[in-house]
Amino acid sequence: MLITVTIASILAIAPPLVRPAKAIALTYHDITPRKQVWFDCTPAEFESQIRWLKSQKAHFATPKEIERLVSGVGTVPPRTVLITFADNYRGFYQYALPILTRNRIPCVQFVHSGYVGSPQGRPKMTWTELADCMRKGVTIGSQTVTHRPITELTTQEALKEMADSQSQLQSRLSQPIRYFAYPDGKHDAATEKAAARYYDVAFAETQVPIMAKSNPYAIPRYVHTKWRKAWTDLTR
Repeated sequence: MLITVTIASILAIAPPLVRPAKAIALTYHDITPRKQVWFDCTPAEFESQIRWLKSQKAHFATPKEIERLVSGVGTVPPRTVLITFADNYRGFYQYALPILTRNRIPCVQFVHSGYVGSPQGRPKMTWTELADCMRKGVTIGSQTVTHRPITELTTQEALKEMADSQSQLQSRLSQPIRYFAYPDGKHDAATEKAAARYYDVAFAETQVPIMAKSNPYAIPRYVHTKWRKAWTDLTR
């Protein structure tokens, strides 16, 4: 018997196209009413970006979800976004935290532990403020002690920066510190290996999406000024 298979019948039984799981991470620095440098973001700009992402049905991830994605043991919903902050600026506590809390959005704040509470230059959050951030759902991560360019340090210096920062943060905040961000996003094979001794994952600042089984010690993040490009890369 001659069996004729039509294109329509093939399409009817073909499985739907499944896109690989991916996410984006955005990294912000200071939130301040008056911008002084390129990485500054005003409260109005930050709230506008959050509002827009919500209107596009973004799923705001916890770092644990991203950790599971890159480890290959979990997936994430479409349009997944991780919000991160660098440098422990007090502007985060004053301006960004109320917006994130009001919208129930998780985030990560990466801290250089040697400058906690410093009033010099741009004020940094105190230990009390960091503890309050944690109570409100913020995950605290390490960004070394001194924020020196870690790729320019010796192996022992890099290890000490990572270990001491983790120890100081854990001692003062009474919580495990499992996530790390390279100062200014700079890293290499040696610093990735060093980070793996103390942290579960580490974040860089490469401007590409996070994919399933991405390098867990070089997780990419877009600087916040590239948030529109990040969204396009995520959804195309």
